Amino acid sequence: MSEPFELLSIELRTIISVAELSSFGRVARELNVQPSTVSRRVRNVEDAVGVSLFERHADGVVLTAAGAAFVDRLVHSRNILQAAIADAQHAGAAGNGALRLGFVWSFAAGAAREIIAAFREEHPGIRLHLTELGAAELLKRTLTREIDCAWIVKWRDLDPALEQEALWSEALHLAQPVRDASGKPQDWSVLARQPYLCRTTDDWRLFQATLDLVNGPKMDIRSHDCSHDSLLSLVAAGDGITLMPESIAHQGHAGVQFSPMSDPRGRLEIISIWRRETDNPALRRFMSFSRGWLKKNQSWPPTSSSPA
Repeated sequence: MSEPFELLSIELRTIISVAELSSFGRVARELNVQPSTVSRRVRNVEDAVGVSLFERHADGVVLTAAGAAFVDRLVHSRNILQAAIADAQHAGAAGNGALRLGFVWSFAAGAAREIIAAFREEHPGIRLHLTELGAAELLKRTLTREIDCAWIVKWRDLDPALEQEALWSEALHLAQPVRDASGKPQDWSVLARQPYLCRTTDDWRLFQATLDLVNGPKMDIRSHDCSHDSLLSLVAAGDGITLMPESIAHQGHAGVQFSPMSDPRGRLEIISIWRRETDNPALRRFMSFSRGWLKKNQSWPPTSSSPA
């Protein structure tokens, strides 16, 4: 990119050069133009402002009082412009700023944790504000601009105001108390045998509709206003069963056995969503970083469902 002050007109840049070198000829040689070109540019500015900016002498030029005041303000304006452009370039490179990111599961597990940790290390100047909620609430907050971007499960058609990008997919795993589990792949019918536990913010109605499409059972839903970790503690205590993505299953939980679902349709497509008009440089940098991380770690998520 050219020097920031070159966004000034060629005539104004010539005025600054003449003021610094006190000679049309020296400026002409520096700019590789004819002295008459330099003289014409200076005269154009003088005609525009209505005063003489330089006194012409045989051995050079000297600023008039009006010219000195004009050039002083002009240089000050150039410096402000340089600082403004430098700040914009710094923000555009996501060297600083803030990013509000939502996710349907805990940021303490899986690809989300790995990507965020690596991103923080590479971009310490960007402040991350993290939100863990159900998909429906994350959709709402993205649309109302309360968050910049959300990583959710692709369950439904999205609002046309939202952009989306596929990230990765994960297999669903059934979480059962250790005493009740075999560890073998499970079919959908298992969801009818015990109460199904979910968080209050989880869109279980949409999940039930998805189950209906694959001839799954009607579930006895028990919702709790808690975290996923607390939900798994309820499973361990024998209050019911739930489904978790492979990345969380891979982390393990005391008293809980994770078993993969046998139906190949039992996978979750993780996507990123954001408003089309969002122009947050930190978001652009984060999305680019995430793509690079996922490309580099193509084996994600881990294929083993055993605790790490």
